[in-house]
Amino acid sequence: MLLTAEGNPYSMMESRSADNWEVGSQFSWDDASLGPKAGGCLPGRCQLFATGRAALIALGRRLSPHRTPRLFLPSYFCPTVAQSLTPFFELRFYHDRPDEKEPRFDTLRAAPGDYVMAVNFFGIRQPEPWAKFREANEQVILVEDHTHDPFSRWAMESGAPYAFSSLRKTLPLPDGAVLWSPQGRELPEPEYPAPSGSFLKLQAMILKRSYLRGAAVQKEHFRRLQIEGEDDLARSTNNAACELTQAMVPVMPALALRNKRTQNVKSFLNMIAGQETPFRPLFDSWPKGAAPFNAVLFCESSHVRDRLLAHLIANRVYAAVHWRLVSSDPFRPDRSLQRLSDRLLTIPVDHRLNAADLARVVGILLDFAR
Repeated sequence: MLLTAEGNPYSMMESRSADNWEVGSQFSWDDASLGPKAGGCLPGRCQLFATGRAALIALGRRLSPHRTPRLFLPSYFCPTVAQSLTPFFELRFYHDRPDEKEPRFDTLRAAPGDYVMAVNFFGIRQPEPWAKFREANEQVILVEDHTHDPFSRWAMESGAPYAFSSLRKTLPLPDGAVLWSPQGRELPEPEYPAPSGSFLKLQAMILKRSYLRGAAVQKEHFRRLQIEGEDDLARSTNNAACELTQAMVPVMPALALRNKRTQNVKSFLNMIAGQETPFRPLFDSWPKGAAPFNAVLFCESSHVRDRLLAHLIANRVYAAVHWRLVSSDPFRPDRSLQRLSDRLLTIPVDHRLNAADLARVVGILLDFAR
């Protein structure tokens, strides 16, 4: 389906200077993530957009050119992305959150012609509940979001009308999201040129690589480029991915990077197992053929989560919050969603970390627990 890969995943770690050691945050440029024998391939019919948001907007414009369609999103969803979709869709929400095994489909009241986004949270969900929904709602435009695990068995064997994945969230790319139709339906075409944010992000990736290797690069320089690039990409509506991304994707050993991430998550979970900590893994297993997005911790309280986040940042481990929800959000007034988002923390243990990096991250976490 999407990408196949060969190669030794241990050859793909970022080279780091001892002085500039850090893990997490956005990717740097990594020549080792390319290879002449990577064996990469894309679906027979797909389109590469700059972002997953752009792909979704382009799909709505292509299929519903004369109306503002309704789009059903899971209640636990990135609020900035949801807000950016409001000019293009009439948003509705159904109950779905990553600490439950499947959505509450009785809250998903979609009509024929409505769009429904199914999200594989953190790459650990099973496809069967959504397959049953699809079979019972053939007139609904189901769009699967495989961003957290683009190469899962679910993604590769999907029978959905449409699916997409923001590849840049798991692969070292400046931009890029693939949109395809497992059912072979029509696809929108992205518009050229690529957004300027793609090139700002690429500059940031190159500067970050130099920084990690010990060059006298100011961190504020590439951080500014990252932020400006993200802001510009957020305004992209149906732009194509840049040509560099389109050339890189077919030669990137994506499955080797994915396998390394899975190994690191397993090692991380084993290393913290049995330890007395004010946090626990949100999950410690996943379906066959799946790969976790990263390690996700569930903290005892929001206070613990915020202190832990600050502790990690002070030790140059840049964890992420997926996502910051607030009870004042007019779309989702359910305070339980905010309480959940206030206690989750995604720990970066992806392909960039070697064994020494992983041990150092775990040591920093256990120091906090003590």
